[in-house]
Amino acid sequence: MPLNLPDFETLKHYLEPVFYLTDPERRVFVGYLLVSLVLAIVILSRQSAPFLPTVKQIFNPRLWRHPSVLLDIKLISVNHLFWIFMLAPFFGSQIATAIATKRVLVDLFGRGDFLTWSTLHVSLLYTAVLFVADDFARFFTHLCYHKIPLLWRFHAVHHSATILTPLTLYRVHIVEVILNAMRSIFVAGVIGGIFIWLFTGKIAPLEILGVSIFSLMFNLAGANLRHSPIWLGYGKVEKWVLSPAQHQIHHSANPAHFDKNFGVMIALWDRIFGTWVASEQTQVNAFGLSENAEVKQTLRHHLTGL
Repeated sequence: MPLNLPDFETLKHYLEPVFYLTDPERRVFVGYLLVSLVLAIVILSRQSAPFLPTVKQIFNPRLWRHPSVLLDIKLISVNHLFWIFMLAPFFGSQIATAIATKRVLVDLFGRGDFLTWSTLHVSLLYTAVLFVADDFARFFTHLCYHKIPLLWRFHAVHHSATILTPLTLYRVHIVEVILNAMRSIFVAGVIGGIFIWLFTGKIAPLEILGVSIFSLMFNLAGANLRHSPIWLGYGKVEKWVLSPAQHQIHHSANPAHFDKNFGVMIALWDRIFGTWVASEQTQVNAFGLSENAEVKQTLRHHLTGL
């Protein structure tokens, strides 16, 4: 009896984390990593610290074998398998949410289709509105993770990393994966439904390589350095756009830095809620839950929440 081997697409689905490097929609896409590496080299070349030893440290195999980094990799794999086998079938789609949103608006206010704009103008507005709405939703969800004790138990898994690498982005508890997916589907679906109701014609975001122009700009501005030891501040621009250094402050083990800089891209939300801290004249000496606490970097310890 012949052995039926899975086709490439099926195999790619199960091994998706391996292909993150080739996916422009992922922050760890090899192109974004290369841009961040160039930025890191430029930053290091301007500092007083020894250049070559620091670069060698980035590629040191001992760094990538550290228990904190290995846990990042394990959580990526476990969360992906848990998602595709257990959770994905139970989640609706953005399209279904958009259709439901439009139906509610039609029931409340009538048929809609009030505006007839060019496809380009609608796409520009839709992309901008979705970006702002999603960025605020990410900020507010992140704030809740820190302020609600039950949610902090799961979000603490992300903050328990003592070494930051681009892979730390995916160091999250499966509960947080579920909540983030629900947030993303809800926001995109509701905004999409509103635009479908308001405008005639096709509704689609402006994309390059299948990625929103705002996400592309964010990733090309060194987003991977947010989870790294490379300090990149944006100076006065930080009042409007959060820098990688500001996110490192968020991960700082110093209690003075706790609950600061919750935002992803837009700094306005942190300024409104009083959680904004500039990177200038700020120093981070260690990452983790606290300066003195030692957290076991084991998968079993983290799966139940901290």
